Amino acid sequence: MKTQPARDPGDLSEEEVVAFLRHEVDFFSRHPALLTQLRLPHLRAGTSTVSLVERQVDLLRDQKREADTQLRDFVAVARDNTQLNTHIHQLACALISATSLPDVIEALDRSLRENFGVQEFTLVLLRAPVASLASARLRFATLAEATVCGLDTVLAAGAPRCGNLRDSQRDWLFPAHPGAIASVALVPLAGAAAPAQGAGNREPAGLLALGSPDPARYHPGMSTDFLARIAQLLAAALAAAG
Repeated sequence: MKTQPARDPGDLSEEEVVAFLRHEVDFFSRHPALLTQLRLPHLRAGTSTVSLVERQVDLLRDQKREADTQLRDFVAVARDNTQLNTHIHQLACALISATSLPDVIEALDRSLRENFGVQEFTLVLLRAPVASLASARLRFATLAEATVCGLDTVLAAGAPRCGNLRDSQRDWLFPAHPGAIASVALVPLAGAAAPAQGAGNREPAGLLALGSPDPARYHPGMSTDFLARIAQLLAAALAAAG
């Protein structure tokens, strides 16, 4: 019987070596001396070579640092979400205690400033004006006026939208100092159900516009879950206040 001549190790391809090591996962445990004999280029500048064991230790350290960074990020996000939940709960309690439209406006103003760091906002209500409630924070409008401003699509969508506005929209929403507003969050407020259309179709009651001089404060990629919760609470409070 003929025997196959032994292959020169130099004839082995990289793929064959990789396949062999994957199949023989305990190869280095059977040949531990190789772990210290193998030399690899060092990843850090100023050092020529390291052993395989040292390289593995370096890789494990890098993986641990990456895992630690991810964990810190997760903890920070969880902490922020917990704080947001607390502030939304406080806003809910304040709105429940509000028995009139002025009370609702006052509770919203205080909560946005103290708990959410919002210094500029405008609450647009699609209803007849109330002269006694004239305020820089509050404006009354018709749906036709909102449509002329191009805000009807936001109202119809019924979901918060963040980013930049056209100059005309910014001037209309923040007439006091529109030039200071660099980014905006638009939060539609649902009203009563449209007649003969069922509870799922609700007429817009208005719009809460949050403004910031920071162009990155409100951006299209940000989560709007908490803004949607605020919208639900505020819409309910406005409906109850009449």
